[in-house]
Amino acid sequence: MNLYTTRLGELAAHLDIGTIDQDETGHACLTLDKLWAIHLAPLDGESLVMFLRAGVLGGEAQARELLQDNLFSPEPGTIRVALGQDNHLILWCQLSLAKAEAPQLQRALQQLVAKAVMLASETGERPRGDSVPSLRV
Repeated sequence: MNLYTTRLGELAAHLDIGTIDQDETGHACLTLDKLWAIHLAPLDGESLVMFLRAGVLGGEAQARELLQDNLFSPEPGTIRVALGQDNHLILWCQLSLAKAEAPQLQRALQQLVAKAVMLASETGERPRGDSVPSLRV
């Protein structure tokens, strides 16, 4: 069993959700608050990447602000923003498998959802529900 699979098992136990299914490449997906599909994947055997599709880009001013906030940071797990081909914002973070234990993975999931909710509210786009992020899997 590799460290990525071990970390997914620890996260599942921490969240009390049973197992987290993976495809043949290791890709897994958690749906949080019945709204947000967060994808998890191994990266180079040393890292785990989490990403989700957030709202549509709100315009040039938002793009400029997001790019300015997208600089390098010494903080592990910093939420980054990318732009998908369909102009949807992609939120992602990368965590070291050696250092990321279940509570840190849970915090990263919560931060991704919180940032997605914030961006959706800035653009006037409502998430596909009215719930406050609570990390229900």
